[in-house]
Amino acid sequence: MTSIRALGPEESFLVKLNPTVRKHPDPGTSPRPALAAHNGTDTAHALYDLAVKNPAWHPDDATTSHGWTQRELDHAADKLHRLGLFAPSDHTPSGWIALAPQHALGDLVQDFETQLAQFTTTLANTWENAYEVLTGYRTTYMTHHEDNRIHILDDPHHIKAALEKELSTTTSELLLQGTGDEFTRALTPTLHSLLDRGIQIRFVIRTATTHAPHAAQQLHHLLQNGAQGRSHPVLPLSFALIDHTTTLLHIPHDATTPQTPNPPPSRLLIAHSPVVNHILRTLFHHYWTHATPLTPQGTKSLKQHPPTTPPTDRTDPERQTDPGDPAPHQPPPPHDTHTTTLLHMLANGHTDQAISHHLGIHERTVRRKIAQLTTQLRANSRFQAGVNATKAGWLNNTTPTT
Repeated sequence: MTSIRALGPEESFLVKLNPTVRKHPDPGTSPRPALAAHNGTDTAHALYDLAVKNPAWHPDDATTSHGWTQRELDHAADKLHRLGLFAPSDHTPSGWIALAPQHALGDLVQDFETQLAQFTTTLANTWENAYEVLTGYRTTYMTHHEDNRIHILDDPHHIKAALEKELSTTTSELLLQGTGDEFTRALTPTLHSLLDRGIQIRFVIRTATTHAPHAAQQLHHLLQNGAQGRSHPVLPLSFALIDHTTTLLHIPHDATTPQTPNPPPSRLLIAHSPVVNHILRTLFHHYWTHATPLTPQGTKSLKQHPPTTPPTDRTDPERQTDPGDPAPHQPPPPHDTHTTTLLHMLANGHTDQAISHHLGIHERTVRRKIAQLTTQLRANSRFQAGVNATKAGWLNNTTPTT
């Protein structure tokens, strides 16, 4: 019959420090095997037990009797010192003296309370500093920062220079919405240089502007060079959105001001603010969705948005014509592989980037080819160009390579 003895205070404390140490084996189970001597916790337990039983213990005896290395012995002594169970002593051979667990606990709690008090003080100071920063300095900084991000120009020469400078920073996409004002017209030369760099340009222009001969000629060149354009009868604002970061907003003459022989010049607002860009980008997409696509000739396509009933062909009352149908006299189908593959990819809804990557040509070249094919096929969109090519028999004897 196994006898069970009560644990002393030191043993109870050690068990609390390491709950994995059992007081006695569970019934029906084998005793836990002894851990290896290199286990730091077991070594510390054994060293503390040795120091309690023999305050005059010598390190050489400990390493010899327990098979510890000097490094293991030092590690165990350091751990007991951190726990407050060992204290340095000049009067013992080992240089250490074992302390009671109650004393160690008192020191640990006292250290914790001291650290907690220091942390509480630091936390209070941090909150006080944060409040001062938010209330006393943030407003000043944000005011100065926003002033640096938003500028308003009213001198025509400064405006033109700013337009060229800001537009030259475009890296991927430029969105334009214009009412036909002088700033919109001034952008045209710069737009061609952006298209030559492969920048994607989309614009929505007021319908009335497309009827002006000079504007129609400019639109023709832009569309032929790869820009995408649409028209809308009413546009409340004129602006340019450079990537997702910069906004150029045209500020027109004040309509409430009486007309004078020399009206004040229009102004230009420059905002280097992603928030402003995002707000006007939403407005642009609204008008883009409800606008009428423009053909490369610079005139509106016959198909309106929303779709209307196709007009009746006056030469044949029984036949309804679809403005998207190919012209009665189509040019001969293309014989080069690139154009045929491009048409297949258009019919399947591929993007300019995907077509460019597949064919190994620049996106600007892809957009120019699509604009030309759209004109030849009397299509209102890139997808319809692919469909009309199929209707015209251009793809009947070819095999898609995509």
